Amino acid sequence: MYNEYIIKENDTLSKIARDNNISLEELATANEWEDLQLEVGQKIIIPTSDNRPFSYYIVQTDDTLYSVADAYGMDVNDLAALNKRKPDQALFANERLLIPNEGYNFYITKEQDTIKNILKQAKQSYEALEKLNETIYVLPEQLIIYKD
Repeated sequence: MYNEYIIKENDTLSKIARDNNISLEELATANEWEDLQLEVGQKIIIPTSDNRPFSYYIVQTDDTLYSVADAYGMDVNDLAALNKRKPDQALFANERLLIPNEGYNFYITKEQDTIKNILKQAKQSYEALEKLNETIYVLPEQLIIYKD
């Protein structure tokens, strides 16, 4: 699994790797690089991993939560909640937004949620949720990760 990325002025391999939560080695391997020269406008591959539920999206000038949500096939309210924002809140270039990787989904707990409600929402067993979530307290606004 991968995303495409177009090199912009002042991009560095370290910055791209850090922004996408991957190592320099993963970036180089995915692009079969021997020569690590970057050119503005060059397309590169950003690997994603089945083991990582989220990737980062780097906000571009004129992006809105609506446009980013649309580009990733997400509901804007879900994207806003995941990133602790309001749907109409302005974005700034170079901000990082969490985006679920393919095959992963999330639920943000609400007041009076129960484990039973969460298991029903995620259509998962408790054991499956426990593998992806360090702790499940069922407190409001807790992020619960699950596989589709």
